Formats: sequence, C-alpha cells, structure tokens
Amino acid sequence: MKKILALLFCFYIFNGQAQKQADYEKVLGKFMMYYNAVQADSICEQFSDTWGKQKKTLWKNEEIKDLHKEYGEMRSYKFMAIEPGGAMLFKGEFTKSKHCIGMVIDKKNKLKTFRFKTTSDFIDSLLLVH
Repeated sequence: MKKILALLFCFYIFNGQAQKQADYEKVLGKFMMYYNAVQADSICEQFSDTWGKQKKTLWKNEEIKDLHKEYGEMRSYKFMAIEPGGAMLFKGEFTKSKHCIGMVIDKKNKLKTFRFKTTSDFIDSLLLVH
C-alpha cells in the first residue's frame, strides 16, 4: 500500500510539474512571436501587474531591433531545468546565438521575472548537455 501511495504521490508531483512547464512554454511561445515581430507593447503586456506602470516601458521596439542585430530571430526553445531559485530555464535558439532564458510566471501566467540571457556556472553546465 505504501508503494502505491508513493507512486501516486510521484505521479501527482510530475503531473503538476508538466502542467506548469506547459504554462511556461505557452508564455515563452508568445514571447518568441512578439520578439520576432518586434512588438514591444505586446511583450510588455505579458508582464504581471505587480510591475505597475513601469511594465509598459520594460521593452522598446528599438531595443528589440538591437537584440535582433546581436542574436537574430528566435527560432526555438527547449526546457532545460528548474533553477535552484525556482526559475524555469530554457535554451533559446536564435539565428546568431544559443543561450539560456530564465523566467518565473504567476498564477495568471504573467511574467514576474524574465531574463532574456542568463548565465551562471549551473546554467553553463546545462547548456553543454542540451
């Protein structure tokens, strides 16, 4: 009986994580669409209201154009891991670069934290295997 309960508990945890990961992937998919279309206002709307009025100025079209010059268009993303601090980490593949994107979303699937390019020893080791 204990084994069955343990198995059910593990299934519950993994099922919850998969749903959470799917939510993150939807948010990142929207970001990719808006980034590639240079739609800063749409990216800003993805941020949580806890950012207040400043969320409307987090991204600007000129900044996105500069990112396009350096990294290119975003082609794909792949889940890598959950950072020890709780952020979901994705490998972003751009036409000129591959790097890690980190993010945290709230219950409404709005961005609380978004790091376009993030790095650490932990993240660098993940990029080597992904």
